[in-house]
Amino acid sequence: MPKYLLSGLLLSLLLAIPALVVAKAPGEGAVAGAPIQVERFEIASPNFGSPVPVVALVPVGGAPPGGWPLVVLLHGFGGSENDWTALGSADKAYASLLAAKVVRPAVIVMPGMGNNWYVDSAQPNGIKAESALMDDVLPFVRQKFGVSRDARDVSIIGNSMGGYGALRFALKYPDVFGCVAALSPAIWQNVPADQLGLPPDQINLLIESSYFHTGVDGSVTEGIVLPNPGPHFNSAFGEPFDPRRFNALNPLTLLEKRIADGAPLPQIYVSVASDDSHLLWRGAFSLFATMKAGNRPMSFHVTSGDHTWDVWREALPDALKFAIPFRQPS
Repeated sequence: MPKYLLSGLLLSLLLAIPALVVAKAPGEGAVAGAPIQVERFEIASPNFGSPVPVVALVPVGGAPPGGWPLVVLLHGFGGSENDWTALGSADKAYASLLAAKVVRPAVIVMPGMGNNWYVDSAQPNGIKAESALMDDVLPFVRQKFGVSRDARDVSIIGNSMGGYGALRFALKYPDVFGCVAALSPAIWQNVPADQLGLPPDQINLLIESSYFHTGVDGSVTEGIVLPNPGPHFNSAFGEPFDPRRFNALNPLTLLEKRIADGAPLPQIYVSVASDDSHLLWRGAFSLFATMKAGNRPMSFHVTSGDHTWDVWREALPDALKFAIPFRQPS
């Protein structure tokens, strides 16, 4: 089997690894020792084509003036609405942070959105995941919990594929999401113009040859961070993979345009593991370099570890502290 095909298959399998751990559904009710409760419900969604299941962490008591802050917590490829509580211990982490008074009370919603990369399908009858979140899930959550509509109070966080989605939503809708935290985001640079006509297997062949470059003096420089077409994209970017569609939907495309236009950006937090087996540190470093080149601030963190729940469980508390920092009551 050619090396580049093996590489694509391995990435597809590795991205699905979190799904192989069964995320058991948490029960409803109060979280022990914390003024929050777990709620489970479904949201009717014409755009999704079926009800969207949601797990929510909800403060006990009435909402403050202006409404509760809101955090949308997105799962990765192969995940579900249960991931962040069953595998990421989000309820326990949030309760601990509240008790320590380092975050403020907020509604945290975790929708189960499937493996669509949080984009609208190009197929007429396909799942419209972006529209489902923006037009079905968010309005329902606002009405049900009385959350704030001020972008400064609304954050979105995600891991892996969910990190891609979180960045894309925040960069496309900064008037809705004032803050984004992406943990091991599955992001890549755009496919260059002279490679747009290449079939997926040829793009895979170029991946390693196009990244590291060693000069005659032995110095090493980085090249283009190409996406790795394969089953892990689940036809989100066309079937077969369409580089033009990928580029158009890429969070880095949105970021570069906003920087070029001098437009405001949401607050951005990114963490990635140095030994990420999907090499996703490459895309994270590219985002960091883009922000630095545009003289835009961000919070960027490199941790030890791989592309695993151990890493994301450890990263979530800092992401929550970034998104909903504690404020003294006025």
